[in-house]
Amino acid sequence: MPFVRPTPSKPVATAAIEDLQIGADIAPPANTSETPRFRKDRIAYIADLISELEMLSHTAGCTTLAGILRLAQAEAYEQLAVDRLMPDQSAARR
Repeated sequence: MPFVRPTPSKPVATAAIEDLQIGADIAPPANTSETPRFRKDRIAYIADLISELEMLSHTAGCTTLAGILRLAQAEAYEQLAVDRLMPDQSAARR
């Protein structure tokens, strides 16, 4: 994803949100064969990594970044909950 340099007419937060919206349109490769167990393990690992990054950000005084990472961690936990509730449909949600 190309870096979008903020301009006076485009604040940093706006540029970041636009980047997230662009990324949301990208579908995973069709040939991805991921078992439900592997997906759960991968998401749990990502949640742990995000937690570590959130603590580092908070310690460094980057409160906005820490808050964004808390949102990302909540999304990871939401994905884990979806997989637990509907294991047969988890692949369709991706």
